[in-house]
Amino acid sequence: MIVQNLLNRNIRVTNARCYDLHESLVASAYPMLTKVIPRESNESDVKRAIKLANTPAGTGHSNFLVGIRVSFDLTAPRYIWQEAQRYHWFDIVSSQSTMHKITSMDLRLDMFTDDTPENAYDAVVVEQMAYRMDPSEENFRRLKAAVPEGLMLTARISTNYQQLRTIFTQRVVCKHRLKEWEYFGEWIRGLPMSRELITNE
Repeated sequence: MIVQNLLNRNIRVTNARCYDLHESLVASAYPMLTKVIPRESNESDVKRAIKLANTPAGTGHSNFLVGIRVSFDLTAPRYIWQEAQRYHWFDIVSSQSTMHKITSMDLRLDMFTDDTPENAYDAVVVEQMAYRMDPSEENFRRLKAAVPEGLMLTARISTNYQQLRTIFTQRVVCKHRLKEWEYFGEWIRGLPMSRELITNE
């Protein structure tokens, strides 16, 4: 199913889809079944899934949440990507690459976060111009080193409700200093059955 977008200046989620929600609700009953019959999810599945999703972390009872998959395009500054990559099931399907394209990117101020210092933007543009005039290895390394943390880059992400639950707890509930995580948490709140299965609100 299609999921809403997040269009914040410093973090954006687009092209989002959620898969296998109802199938995973049904599968949450499997441990207690002697025979599995394919069927649609019902109110009993929803009640059980909510109960299992809210069991203590590490018990394994909420494993069915891994089956509720979410894919989306995430555009975020480099400093968010460094933190996002710590999550085991936050898979980067494909992403923009400064290694391949920083020399040819048409760098504009709107490609950086609001709080990127203008002198940092100017520095990377100067180094890019220097590389274009003399594409030496030394100039490439100087250009790569000058790329500010506020450069916005896009990647396609594949994850699941179990991982989003961890991210929400660690980045939103624990009030992370970077506001981008708060905005991302608002997007998580808008996912189907998020309040029951992810945010526990």
